[in-house]
Amino acid sequence: MKKIIIINALIWGVLLLGSAALFRDHPNVKYSFFGILIAYSIIHGLLANFAKRNKVKT
Repeated sequence: MKKIIIINALIWGVLLLGSAALFRDHPNVKYSFFGILIAYSIIHGLLANFAKRNKVKT
């Protein structure tokens, strides 16, 4: 499960850097940055919660 969480973090990091590079001149880039951070936080929280629940069962 740790591998999935690490891969997930790397994918979100690449998404954040890629969107920052592609849309740097767009007027709403600061909102997309915070949107990506919020989405990452939600997904990471769900994965961590699933990993914790899975660890207790085994």
